[in-house]
Amino acid sequence: MLPTFITGNMDKVTYLSKLLGYELEHIKIDLDEIQSKDPMVVVEHKVRQAYDIIKKPVLVEDTSLCINALDGLPGTFIKFFTEASDGLNMICHMVDGFEDRSAYASAIYGYYDGVMLQYFSGRLDGQIAKKPSGVGGYGWDQIFIPDGYNGLTRAELSPADDIKTYAQTRGDIKTFLNELNNELVKKIAVDNNAEISIMRVPTGMKVPGAMREAIDRLFSRFGDLPKAVNIQEVVDNPNSALIFAIKGDLPSDNWDLLPVESYCGTTTLLMLTSTTHKIASFYEVVVEAGNEGKGIGKRLMNKAIEIGKQNGVTRFDLTSSPNKVAAQALYEKVGFKKRETNNWRLEV
Repeated sequence: MLPTFITGNMDKVTYLSKLLGYELEHIKIDLDEIQSKDPMVVVEHKVRQAYDIIKKPVLVEDTSLCINALDGLPGTFIKFFTEASDGLNMICHMVDGFEDRSAYASAIYGYYDGVMLQYFSGRLDGQIAKKPSGVGGYGWDQIFIPDGYNGLTRAELSPADDIKTYAQTRGDIKTFLNELNNELVKKIAVDNNAEISIMRVPTGMKVPGAMREAIDRLFSRFGDLPKAVNIQEVVDNPNSALIFAIKGDLPSDNWDLLPVESYCGTTTLLMLTSTTHKIASFYEVVVEAGNEGKGIGKRLMNKAIEIGKQNGVTRFDLTSSPNKVAAQALYEKVGFKKRETNNWRLEV
């Protein structure tokens, strides 16, 4: 299984997620903060202690900012400066007495699963700025000028250069975790006879590629439907609910591990507040070929209605083509009643 990232620093979570393209499970644990100039000693202590606490694979990170004129200090002790009210200015002033302002930034990750202990590290050379500058990044980024970026601090870099320089300090951690992730996906066999689970995609989750493929595969039954291109927008919108039927359970509670073949049905609920009601509309209830007649569509709709009620919805609407007889029978089973009304639409 993928490791749990042990940190209470959401900036670290955000940056690692950008690098990987998905977010690891992460939790904050109060670990002993041993003091050592050797980052390997610090990381090994943290990763072993974290594993002893949660008893499953863990990942920890420790960063250093090493100033050559100060014999590598503050190094692992940089945290004491970044947490101080004027700590970054203090570092800049400490170097003012030296001609050499060169420094390097590094990070070390430690991975431990109870058997295998591995380290991943990288290094980024640069200079200490004369004063803090920039609004991006976090930690000491406002005072570190990486070589080759026209004198800009990391806090002043473009988003692309920001993640590029971040990656340089992280070594092969992305390759390692992606390979681990791919191996886990390969081991997950789809049991077509497994119980069907009905689940809502968490709001704001980064949509994995397999989910996009699954929606296109499910919708391909209806030639008149366009490609699903707005999936991430739907997931990011708290007033939308993207719901799937999947074969079996969600592996390790991680959508990234779910193969395309596991998805066997979907619907989307769109919630809207009007001047008189909080209403919701269904957009397509789709069940894959071969799994019709097993109650999956009804369960998808009931899950959506449950979510709507929890959000104060008092009326649910949907439209259906007259030639979709099975779909209309499903809607009646769920409790919908046909209304005599004109349905008007403007395509733009």
